Amino acid sequence: MKHLLIADDEPLALKLLSELLTASGYQVSTATNGTEALALLERHAFDAVITDYHMPDIDGLELVRRIGGDIPVFMTTVDAESLGPEDRRRVHLLPKPLSIHNLLDRIGQVVG
Repeated sequence: MKHLLIADDEPLALKLLSELLTASGYQVSTATNGTEALALLERHAFDAVITDYHMPDIDGLELVRRIGGDIPVFMTTVDAESLGPEDRRRVHLLPKPLSIHNLLDRIGQVVG
C-alpha cells in the first residue's frame, strides 16, 4: 500500500483529501503545516507528498525545497501563475478547485 503525506492548514481540505485517498486504497498521514510535515518526513518513508501552496509557517514551495528531489510532490494551489519555471519542474501541480478524477489520475500515474 502506497503511503502519502498530506500537508494543508485548512482542516476541511485535509479531511476531505485524507478520506478520498484512504477510500482509494492509499495509506495517509496528515500534517496541518509545513513544520509538522517535515517532522513526519524525518520519521517515516512516504511514496509522495501532497501539499497546499499557501500555509502559514512553511509554505508549500519551501517545503518542496527542504524535501529535495527524492519524493514526488503534488501541490494544490489557486495561484499556479505565481510559480516560476524551476518550481513548476519540481512539483506536480493540482489546480484548485480540485477535480477528484484529475487528482486520482495524477497520483496514480506518478505513485501507482
